[in-house]
Amino acid sequence: MKNQIIIFDTSLRDGEQSPGCSMNTNEKVKFALQLENLGVDVIEVGFVAASLGDYDAISAICSNLSKPIMCSLNRAVENDIKQAGKSLELAKHKRIHTFIATSKIHMQYKLKMKEDAVIKKAVDALINAGAKTIMSAIFKTIDKITKHEGILKDYKVNSVFSTAKAYLTSLNSYIFQSQRIKMFQKYLKKGLEIC
Repeated sequence: MKNQIIIFDTSLRDGEQSPGCSMNTNEKVKFALQLENLGVDVIEVGFVAASLGDYDAISAICSNLSKPIMCSLNRAVENDIKQAGKSLELAKHKRIHTFIATSKIHMQYKLKMKEDAVIKKAVDALINAGAKTIMSAIFKTIDKITKHEGILKDYKVNSVFSTAKAYLTSLNSYIFQSQRIKMFQKYLKKGLEIC
């Protein structure tokens, strides 16, 4: 693998959540065009499950840009991924970014699922997302990786990555504490070896 810095901008999705920073579809298209002019490689254009407005904005942005990869953020939910695939239809380069909660407390109380079911849901989402985009999928956990909790343990990494390796092109995780960086690098290296 060659070393390459990929600029992944989330301003149109995550940035818009800042107070006073919401934009209409035309403003989002103008903003996205400026990101393209700046040479941004991947633009996370929205969260299609959030609203019909996000769906329309994603479609409009995709029809106006040609260089960057257009990326839609989605829960690991079949209907979200289906809608994302539709909203990205006009994109020249597309990616679906799936996420799922992976800590024990999230699995037990939020998802009400056992660990193996969460892993299956994550893998199914990646395969579904990859099939919808015909390009790539990215997976993200939405809680920190620790030594004793979460599905990304050594003995579980193989099942997630080897099953979905045809579609997984990136691994993403929120890291809240600096001492977790080395642990995440270990998991990333393992994932890339399998992929």
